[in-house]
Order: sequence, then C-alpha cells, then structure tokens
Amino acid sequence: MKKNKIIYAKAPLRLGLAGGGTDVSPFCDEYGGTVLNITINLYAFSRIEYIENSQHIIFESSDLECIEQIPLHSKNTENTRLKLHLATYKHFIDNYNNGEDIPIKLFTYCEAPRGSGLGSSSTVVVSMCKAFDALFNIGLDSYEIADLAFYIERELCNFSGGKQDQYSASFGGFNFMEFGPGNKTIVNQLKIHNKTLNAMESSLVLYFSGISRDSDKIINDQKESVKKNIKSLEALKSLGTESINIKNMLLRDDVNSFYKTFKKGWELKKQTSPNVSNKTLENVMQVAYENGAICGKVSGAGGGGFMMFFCDITNKHKLIRSLNKLEGTTFGCQFTFAGAVSWENKC
Repeated sequence: MKKNKIIYAKAPLRLGLAGGGTDVSPFCDEYGGTVLNITINLYAFSRIEYIENSQHIIFESSDLECIEQIPLHSKNTENTRLKLHLATYKHFIDNYNNGEDIPIKLFTYCEAPRGSGLGSSSTVVVSMCKAFDALFNIGLDSYEIADLAFYIERELCNFSGGKQDQYSASFGGFNFMEFGPGNKTIVNQLKIHNKTLNAMESSLVLYFSGISRDSDKIINDQKESVKKNIKSLEALKSLGTESINIKNMLLRDDVNSFYKTFKKGWELKKQTSPNVSNKTLENVMQVAYENGAICGKVSGAGGGGFMMFFCDITNKHKLIRSLNKLEGTTFGCQFTFAGAVSWENKC
C-alpha cells in the first residue's frame, strides 16, 4: 500500500443514446440488453490520503455536503449516509489488506448532481474503485473495475439500476454494450468517423431540468411494468432493436436517420413506465421543438435530470436561448474517449 502518496482518480459521465432500460435485470437476463452510449467531459473524482497516526476513517462527499468520521475497527456503521464510500472501502480492505483497517480520508466530487441521468452515482463508485486499485497497486483492468463497481452498488448496497453506467465510466468512449444472463457483458468500443462525431457534437444541446429524480423508483416501477404489462415489455424490446439500428446508422455515417430514430426512442421510453415523463419535461420538449430541436430525450431513467437535444447548428443559439428562459440550465459538452484513470502526488 502506498502511504506516502495521495491517490487521485477520475471517471467520465455518459449520455445514454439508445437502449437504456434494456440493461436492467430481469429484462436483460431473459431477453438480452443492448445499449449505445458516449462519455462526455463531465467527471466524478476521488482522492485518497493516508492519515498518519489517526484512529479514524474519514469519508467526504462534496456533492452531498456530507463528512463522516468512523473509528478504526468500528462495527457500528449501519447508519452511515455514505454507504457507497463505506462499501467500497470495506471491499478493498477485506480483499486486499487482510481485513485490517487503515486510517485514510476518502473524498469524492462529481461535476453533475445525483439523479442527473448521466450515471453520476455509478461513476463515483468507478472512480473510487480506480483510486483504491492504485492505492493497493492491484492492476485491475476496465472490465474488472466495472464489474466491481456494479457489485458494490447493486449487490452490497442493494441500489436499483442497470449495468451500462459502470462500464461506460470504466471504458470511456463511444460504446455499444451487450448484456446477457449470468452477468455476461460485452463492451464494443465503436470507431465512429470524425465527420459523424463532429456533426453530432456540434448539434448537441444539454439541458438540466432542475429536477433531481429518484431513479430507483422509476427503475423498480419499470421492472414491475415489464412483468405485468405487455406494452412495457414490447417497448423495451423495441428500445433494444433501436440501439442496434442507431449503432449501424452511425457506423455508416447516416446522421439524419439517427435523428429520426432517436426521436422515436423517447416515445418508446415513455411506454416503459408512467414515471419516465411528466408535465415539466413535456413542456421542455414542446419548447425545444418549437425552437429548432430536431429530436430529444431524457438521459437515464427519466423523470428529470438532464435532457439532450440535437438541432441544426443554425438553430443552436435560438434553442439555447429558449431553454434558458425556462427553470433549468443549458450546458455545452464534448465527447471524450478515455475511461477511468488514476494518478499520484507525494504527500
């Protein structure tokens, strides 16, 4: 373990372009899931510092404005707010330090709020795993980092959600992901031509609705709808097909067909759960279409968070101005192609 160095790590957030929801069990276990996403230049960061002669472990989340101090070897950790921090710490201590606690400060910060629809919670976990991997000099690869982050979030902490977020944060870039039974996951990193990437990036407008939604509720509702509602099940199957079609369109540089199919995807997404959309989001959609948007959808589970729109560049300022008159905020972003990384500074 590296005691005389401060370990840093970061992992990129992502935009879900197609197939979101098909990566959630039990749908992906029975029917197979396919998701298309791209990482952007918004990040989750982690920092680990060894605190010499301390008798405590310190967890801090800048986003939640929460700091917790736990005595070394304490068994009374049930009421912690920072469950993901604690679970990540305990996993690495139990598996790579013979269960012997160490006095560290683990700090995290994310450039997007939780509930944003950009995979922020999972990306924070990926960044923590990458930092601990460097602290203990383990050498986990991108699949292993993502698998571990998924295990911590879904199994140890029992948080609901799909599988795409951990893998996009760990791998980075433009990815077509396939999810099957038995935790089978294949990440296909796509080589999209620069002219297509430029066309998409230049026409993209991100809008934060100002609503930080509870993705657990929406995802759990989606799970129940799939079991009981044939319309929801068929919508998810169509979303999976849509992701394959969009992947092929972009590989063929057919951006116009991508826009048309992307627009249909939002209508399919709304059929998976009544909580995916609401009056606020529908009003934003209407304003966007009246002011130059070609297509749009909510990123992530829905219900709020970030929305993404594509428009002709001649209408971009008009679209941004109209959206900024609403209660949310527009953002610019660029696509990124590097996954989770770590680095060190001397104490």
